[in-house]
Amino acid sequence: MLGWPLVDFDGTKMPLPNSTKLSDEDGYSIHRMEFEVLPGLVMTGLLFKLDCDLKNPLVIVQHGGLGTP
Repeated sequence: MLGWPLVDFDGTKMPLPNSTKLSDEDGYSIHRMEFEVLPGLVMTGLLFKLDCDLKNPLVIVQHGGLGTP
């Protein structure tokens, strides 16, 4: 995957993520998000969403474990 050319990216054909709500906490909810980033390669993460109408920054925290982050 490293070095894979991204010049042929077409943003109009983006697949929708799968979302599963895991929990409602005090002031926020937690969702598991799954994205197919390459054919057959799914990336999974957690989304912590505040229960408000204000715009908030998005923070992406990567952890590669023993692989490549």
